[in-house]
Parts: sequence; C-alpha cells; structure tokens
Amino acid sequence: MLAQERQRHILELIRSGVVTVKELSEKMEVSPMTVRRDLAALERDGMLVRVHGGAYSPEINGATEIPYRRKRAEHLEEKRRIGRKAAELVGVGETLILDAGSTTLEVARHLKENTRLTVVSNDLEVLGELARRGGMTVIDTGGMLLESVYTLAGPRTEAMLRSVHVHRVFLGADAVSLDDGVTNRTLHEVAVKQAMIEAASQVILVAASHKFQQRVFATVCPLEQLDVIVTDTGLPADVAARIEERGVKLMLT
Repeated sequence: MLAQERQRHILELIRSGVVTVKELSEKMEVSPMTVRRDLAALERDGMLVRVHGGAYSPEINGATEIPYRRKRAEHLEEKRRIGRKAAELVGVGETLILDAGSTTLEVARHLKENTRLTVVSNDLEVLGELARRGGMTVIDTGGMLLESVYTLAGPRTEAMLRSVHVHRVFLGADAVSLDDGVTNRTLHEVAVKQAMIEAASQVILVAASHKFQQRVFATVCPLEQLDVIVTDTGLPADVAARIEERGVKLMLT
C-alpha cells in the first residue's frame, strides 16, 4: 500500500474516535514505524492530532477548526454543484460578500467574468481566485489571519464589514440544524459572519447536505435570518420541508 493510500485510510479510521499505532499497524499490515511516519506527515498538514500511542481527528472536538486543505477535498462534487447554482443568482453589476470556506470558493469559481461585480471577502483562497478573473472589483476585508483556514478575522474585519452594504452575502457554515440554526466550530469567525449578514440585503447559505441536522460549538444565526439555502439533493425530504416552513427558500442541486 502506497503512503498516500495508507494516509487516506488512516483518516477514514480516525473519524470514529482515537486509534492506536498498534491498531493501525495491524489493520494496514505495516510496521509501527511506518504508521508513526504517516501520522507525523498528517499532523504537519493539520489533518489529525497525535497523542501518546495514537491519534484522533480534529472533528471530535467541536471547537476545533478543520484545516482548509481537508475541507476542500471533501464532498467536492456536491460543493461544485452548489457553487454553480448559487452563482446563477448573481446579476450584472451587483455587490457581494463571499464568506470564507471551501463551498464559497466554488461560488467564486463559477461567477461570470466581465460582469462588473464588486466582491468583498475575508478568504485568501477566494481573493486569489477572483484576482485571476477579469471584469470585477475585488476587496479584502483586512484583519488577522487564521492560518490553518486562510481566513481573515478580528475587530478590523468586523469594522470593515460594518462600513459596507451589498446586494447579497454567500455564507458558509460548519453545521446547520432546525433548532440551532447556523453554527461554527470556533468563536473567531462568528462576529465576522454576523457582520456579513447585517451588511447584506439577501443572505444566501451555501452548504452541502452532510452538514445539516448537526450543531457545533458557536451559534451564528437562526434559520429565520437566512433568505435562501443552496444545498445538494442529499438533504432529507422532511428536513427540506421544515426549512421551507420557516420561510427560507430552498434550492437543491
């Protein structure tokens, strides 16, 4: 088994909890030393947390950010479809805010060029993508860099967002539930997301269906503050019906 295959298998195994070097060695039929090298490589990329004799996933701690590289690789096809559908909502000459995240990155990739858009974002990957495009004005929020997720946050970011008003914000989420609304893994981005919501005439949540019926550490907003949710067809029918009962327009792709 090649190193890339082993490491992918390790990431699958640790989702259920803490795994030991001994367990991984036996399951993959490699030496403990090989497992330790794989764990060290994955830890450097922020994909897991090592402990004595084993490792666990950052996702086990609901207050820990998942690194951007990992977010971007998961559920990629669903995110592409969501990004394409969401981008269709944008008209010529509009002003937008794109929240940080791997799904909003897909929105950025599907925005049409030369449509005189003005786009504000706190995501370095989104800003880089838009900087390579033509016919739009791109504005960064400024602020403190959260390195593992390439996101700008903090008081300067919030102040900049409070100084603008846009047609639409495309908001990301770590989790979404009927009872708790939109939630985030850490507190760092909550105030930023709330400032984005306040700055926009229309609030559009873009989130893959696997994030629904979950909640994580910090509350961003109730569902009622959303105007539109764009997600994929994996969303259960009963959840979809209850979202629409709240007056939120649902777009499935």
